[in-house]
Amino acid sequence: MSEFVKTKKEFNKKPFNGNKDIKEGSEFILDIKRLGINGEGIGFYNRLAVFVDGAIPGEGHNVSITKLEGKMAYAKSIEIKTKSEYRKDPSCPYYEACGGCNVMHIDYNEMLKYKRDILIEECKITWGRDYMLRLEKINGKNVWDILKLSVNEDQREFVASNEVSIIEAYTTITNNGYAFPFGIYDDDTLVGFVMIGYDKDDYWDDAPAIANNNYNLWRLMIDK
Repeated sequence: MSEFVKTKKEFNKKPFNGNKDIKEGSEFILDIKRLGINGEGIGFYNRLAVFVDGAIPGEGHNVSITKLEGKMAYAKSIEIKTKSEYRKDPSCPYYEACGGCNVMHIDYNEMLKYKRDILIEECKITWGRDYMLRLEKINGKNVWDILKLSVNEDQREFVASNEVSIIEAYTTITNNGYAFPFGIYDDDTLVGFVMIGYDKDDYWDDAPAIANNNYNLWRLMIDK
């Protein structure tokens, strides 16, 4: 099980006695425990939360503090002392220079676990309940139940029906595009539908520039 994210607001709620010896430029070895919502690794130095770009949970980094902000700090990695088995070479040659992506250095299947944990933790923060949410790919067995899901009448103008979404997924995939439709489950109970897409196609009018060569949330609905 991968470690889930804690928000920066949450870190600031924790009691902190201060690290008077820590300042910008301070260097030390940091064990990375969690992954942040922006893909940064998070470790702790005497209860000070330290955010490190490009670090992966399970790794040990020699870091240098670049900024102090209340009970948090930002640092850059000088050297990876212990490398994660899930670290991989980014497929894009411009990955580090561009900055448009932030988790391409992490194995895809492991990244899905991190994202699942982030979703579960956000549900706990928002609704105060330990939701055991999971995503399941649409298949010949669950598709009929997913088609039965619907939002309230006054919400229908804001999201396409699941029938339309699944048809769009089919036409995208058969035209060599990328669409990933899932059922959302609370334990074993189907509660919603989500579809993630990659890039844009010729049928997407007025697509934002950020959609180019990026993953996008195409649909999200929770059953009424």
